[in-house]
Parts: sequence; structure tokens; C-alpha cells
Amino acid sequence: MNPLDSAQQHIDRDDLDGAARVLIGAIVAGQGSPEVLRQLGVIYVHQDAPAQGEVLIRRAISQKDSPDAQASLGDALQVQGRYLEAIRAYRAALKGDDSSATVWCNLGLAHHTLGEQARAAEAYGHAVTQAPDHLGAWYNLGLLRHGQGEYASAKEAYSAALRVDPCEPDVLNNLGTTELAMGNRETAVTLYRRALSGRPDDEAILRNLQLAGATPAESTSIEQDTDPEWWRDVGQTLQRRGQKDGAIAAYRRALELEPTDPTARHLLNAMTGTGALRPPNSYVETLFDSYAERFESHLVGQLGYQLPALIRWLCDEQLKLKPGRVLDLGCGTGLVGVELREIAQEIVGVDLSAEMISHSERKGAYDALHRAEIGAWLAESEEQYDLICAAEVAIYIGDLSPILPLIRRRLAPGGRLIFSTEREEGARLVLRETGRYAHSRAGIEADAAAAGLAVELVGRVEIRRTQTGWEEGDLYVLTQA
Repeated sequence: MNPLDSAQQHIDRDDLDGAARVLIGAIVAGQGSPEVLRQLGVIYVHQDAPAQGEVLIRRAISQKDSPDAQASLGDALQVQGRYLEAIRAYRAALKGDDSSATVWCNLGLAHHTLGEQARAAEAYGHAVTQAPDHLGAWYNLGLLRHGQGEYASAKEAYSAALRVDPCEPDVLNNLGTTELAMGNRETAVTLYRRALSGRPDDEAILRNLQLAGATPAESTSIEQDTDPEWWRDVGQTLQRRGQKDGAIAAYRRALELEPTDPTARHLLNAMTGTGALRPPNSYVETLFDSYAERFESHLVGQLGYQLPALIRWLCDEQLKLKPGRVLDLGCGTGLVGVELREIAQEIVGVDLSAEMISHSERKGAYDALHRAEIGAWLAESEEQYDLICAAEVAIYIGDLSPILPLIRRRLAPGGRLIFSTEREEGARLVLRETGRYAHSRAGIEADAAAAGLAVELVGRVEIRRTQTGWEEGDLYVLTQA
């Protein structure tokens, strides 16, 4: 194993000392590449030795300059309070690659610290444009706007941060202070109480509660909070963090307050192993309406999603396919449509989410778009297509047995269905804790045969990055049997 990979394993276990030992050993053994030097420098910065880290990073830059190295140098300089030098380093990094939200955020922080508010706001704005779910950028922008007395703008920024992490105590506390400045005392008290749930002994939050004039009843346990949407968001945040028991408790609290909440119900079912074979349509619609704005930056930019490009490659290289009419089921923001536009004569998209359809419309890749539930639309439509695509659809539909016969009726003679699944090695169909479904190959083959379809091709694919690697999946090509 190369030293960088070995060091990363230590970093993943929060063992910075172990990672440093590996990299130092590599340098001693004559393997001190620029990236090894940079990584060791970054570790030293995190271990409160920024001057030592700066020396190593500058050595890396002297051997091979790169945006990553300049960004790391900026971090080392900023920690030492050398903000003007840090700004120059961040600017150099962005000149080479202006897509890093974290570099934009750190540049904004340097300007912010120097009192250069307009430049700070501009940098934070670039950060959230690159990554709409960048918690730090939204939080810092909230601090900036609050300091300028622009409370409505501060509230907007803090609220965006809470959409990323509704449990973050600092954001809750500062939003509470903003609400209090706007005269919204009861809202401020609720936010302070939520902040205390994460830091029960935080003196600053306790002081803010007192300043807001909270009564003893208002300062009681967070369990008394009666906003089901907040509890649902807390559940999702805890679930992403791997805190299963806390997530389950939060979902149950949300359902006590709003028993018909489809998202809380579906995700609780997923985490407790009691899920149905198909999710409620309202869950899918709510999920993608809320996800549409950051869908591409998150799924493609951060998670490495490449299925649309793989479908195009499959059509070009394996199937030698130039379809006349294409139907894109679950078209989302139009990524498949963009890939297939050059080889298709006509493309029709269908999606349940109005927000997703809106994003697809802006791309201009579709001849027609329909907002509808896939099964209902297929049952009503009489048109036939040479190619039907369903990328990342099966994982949200679940049971495909009712859908495949409808798709078969829509395939023109010689037509093909291309779709993806997350892989399950055992049962036919499993609802995972993520709220997504996984399918076995045996199950797909059986459902396809029952619908009068045959498996022409199936290949292993990496769907998206996860915290531990890649989500393994399958890409299928089905034809009429």
C-alpha cells in the first residue's frame, strides 16, 4: 500500500499521529513526493504546529505547485494570523481551480477577519454557489450579516445552514440571537433551547436564554418541542451521522406530533426494518422537491455520480444504439437527457417532482416533460419508445413488478430498457436504512421474466461515493422476450 493510502486509513480513524508516522517514514525512505509533504504539513497544522506545517507545504510547492498545495498553505498562514499572506495563497489556489467551496469559504473568513466585509460576502457567496450545502459558508455569512445589522439577511443565511444541519448548536444559538434582535422572543427561546439540547452546559446559550427572559416552563427539556418538521430534520441529521438510536427517537417524536408525515414514517420504517415494498409517493415528491436545488452539486460534484455518462457510453460502445424516441423515467434535473440529446431524435421526460421538472426544463434537452407518478403515466400513455431509461429510479420505487409490465407495453419492437439498481446479494428486495431500496439480480431476472422481458446485459457499476467507499450497483439492459 502506498504511504498516502496508508496515512488516509489512519486519518479515517482520527489517528493523526499514526498518519504522521507513516508519512515521515515515507520521506525518510526517499518517497517524499510533493503530495506526501503537503499531507504531512496539513497534519501538523491540525496538530497546532502551523509553522512546521507551513515549511513542509512550501517544500511541496517548490517541487510542484498545485491548487491543493496553495489552499493548504493558506490554511497554515490563516491559523498563524497572517491573513494577507493567506489571502494571496487562497487566490493562487482559486486561480488554478475555482470550484472549491471550502477554499472560497476560507478566503471569505480571512477577508472577514480583516474587516473587509464586501470581499468576505463575495467569497462566501461563491462558496455556497459551488456547494449549496456548505455549512461553514452559510454560518459565516450569517455572522457577517448580523454584524452589519442586516438581520433579515442573517436569518436567511443561518436558516440555510440549519437546512444542512438542524442540530448545530452554534447556528441555532446565533439564529436565536438574530430572532431576538428582530423582536421575535418566543422563536429565539425555542432556538436557544434547541441549541442547549446539543450543549446542555453551554454558558453562552444559557445566558442568552436568560437575556431572552425565558420562564422556567420555557427552559424545560427539548422533548417538549412541538415542531414535527424539526424533529424529522433532526432524525435525518442523526441518521447521516450514524447515530441510529437518536435518529429513531427523533422520527418517533415527529410522528407523535404529525402521524401522517410520509418522510418520517418511511425513514423510521427503513431504520427499524418494517418498511413496505414501495414508499409513499408523497415521500418521494417531498424528497426531490427539497433536493432539486443542490441535486447536481451534491450527487455529481461530491458523490461522483456518473450513471448518465455510463448510459451514453453503453449506447455508443456496447449497443451501437441511436434511438429515435427516448423516454427518461425519473428524469430529475435532466442529466440523462443532456447525455442522450446528440444521439436521440426525440426525448420525453417524466418525474414526480415539480422542482426537478423545472430544472430539466432549463436544460432544454427534452422535447416534452411530464410531472406525474411513473406508474400512473405509463398506464395512461399509449406511445412507444426505442429506449426507456430509468437511472436511479428503482432505488426509490422499490418493488418493480408492477412497473415492468407497463414499461414493456411502451417499448417499440426491438426497444430496450436501461436502468440501475443498488445491489443486494440475498433477498429479492431490501429497504435499507438510507431509505433507498436494493435489488438482487435473481429478483430482477424473475420480475423481468414475469413481465415478458429478458436480460440482455448486466454490468457492475459504482453508483456514488459513500463514507466508506463506493455504493455498488448494477446497470441492466432489458429487451422484449
